[in-house]
Amino acid sequence: MTGVGLSTYNKQSMTQRFQLMSARRKFLFTWIGLAVFLTAAFSGIYLHYAIQMRTDEFRARAELLAWAFADRAAFDLAQGNKQDLEFLTGTLVLGNVLYAEVVHQGQTLAVVSRLAEPLLPAAIPSGTWQIERKVSQNQAYWDIQRALPDVDGYIRLGLIVGPLENATRSQIFFVAGIAIAFLVLVSLVAIYWAGHLFAPPVAETQPPTTVPESTVAPGVASVPTEPPPLEANLSIIQIGELVIDDASKRVEMRNQAVELSPKEFELLRLLAREPGRVFSNEEILSQVWTDSHLATAQDVKQYIYFLRQKLEVNPKEPQLIVTARGFGYKLQV
Repeated sequence: MTGVGLSTYNKQSMTQRFQLMSARRKFLFTWIGLAVFLTAAFSGIYLHYAIQMRTDEFRARAELLAWAFADRAAFDLAQGNKQDLEFLTGTLVLGNVLYAEVVHQGQTLAVVSRLAEPLLPAAIPSGTWQIERKVSQNQAYWDIQRALPDVDGYIRLGLIVGPLENATRSQIFFVAGIAIAFLVLVSLVAIYWAGHLFAPPVAETQPPTTVPESTVAPGVASVPTEPPPLEANLSIIQIGELVIDDASKRVEMRNQAVELSPKEFELLRLLAREPGRVFSNEEILSQVWTDSHLATAQDVKQYIYFLRQKLEVNPKEPQLIVTARGFGYKLQV
């Protein structure tokens, strides 16, 4: 080949290489940019709905607690049981509850608070309620105000939102970590394919480069394992006058049908599986509240209260569902 021809060939080869490099960069920028856009969009949509669901769940639990408090407070007011009203208010201020207050006709009848500052009076129209986010001593909480049913007055609860906000932050960090790992993987794959799709031409005298096949080490034949045996699940559990039909989700006490919510049924069934055994709050939360990470010991206490109201002859002196102070709860044999 003459010098002029060789020079022309080198110029063409350099031009082709620059074109390939430009096409490779466009390929990488396009695919990585598309991956970043789609990852950000899907992560944002997922976090929006996940955080909304978690907030709605927390709000529903707060509304249920406020409704139960208001309903019981109105009942005690109607009966004139101020001592029971004060006891009820005191039992609520545990865990995530900062304060509880009952106001009747502008007069505070019962209040228990862990706040440093006093509670300011509120004007709640009859039949309404509201939730307001507040901060006290660097601690965020919901100020829940609900009117008493059929009574001139209202109740207030201060519910710490720290567990909700911590769970939200953890979920954001988790999704961000997954998104970053996905983008790194997509970038590596894009770089790999860009190098193969836009590789410079190889001279005919050079042997084609081949990607060696990965060798797979001989594996050991897996031994099939038998699935773990299922737990024995008796359809009907009877303890004294209490009958629990797990198949039909029915409960009878003293030959009378008792209407229970799904959570109340699950809690009662757990205690009835091992009568006499003390279940701690942690055990109950892990087995009954499996679908929620926001439940606390206060929820367990509240539902124990609901069960006693429906099953005990005298809920104030329970004989069936007994508290083992400092340990948990058990179903008395």
